[in-house]
Amino acid sequence: MKKGLSVVVGMLIFLVILSIVTPVAVLLFLKPTAEHQQVIEETAYRNIAEQQQLELAPIVPTPYGGAESLINFIYTYNSTVFFVFNLNETPPIPIIVEYFLVFNGEHWVRLCIAKQGDIYIATEEAQQPIYLYIAPSNANVQHYGNPAIMVELSVAPYQNSPNYIVAVTQYGNLIVAQKP
Repeated sequence: MKKGLSVVVGMLIFLVILSIVTPVAVLLFLKPTAEHQQVIEETAYRNIAEQQQLELAPIVPTPYGGAESLINFIYTYNSTVFFVFNLNETPPIPIIVEYFLVFNGEHWVRLCIAKQGDIYIATEEAQQPIYLYIAPSNANVQHYGNPAIMVELSVAPYQNSPNYIVAVTQYGNLIVAQKP
């Protein structure tokens, strides 16, 4: 009789241990790791950034068989840059320029954006820097009949080359200015 009771007690102890170990093991081994969660978050972020970059790449067919982008980022050699809206549409993925980078011949200069009246100015020291939301509603000039946002640069790029002006967006995209 004592032998039969010890088997039952042993079985109860085994079931109690099993009922504790099983849920703990499931929680530990099935929970995604921090690295896995970062990869998932980074993938979504990267996809949005790539879609934003496409908004400034040739995607719209033209009557001449070529393609033009929704928005052009142009440097006009007189210390001004333009964001020209070819179709007068707000881009599907918002483009928010946080600052500009200009190469002055010796080093890269970070230019913050400020607004004075209707004029956007990119300067090294802005009292109250702003982010520039790239949308036709913020257009302050016309560029060959298309609405455009004009930004005056306080630092002229090295040798007036358009490859030395970069707009940095909220997703970290670097958009290089083109010549007109």
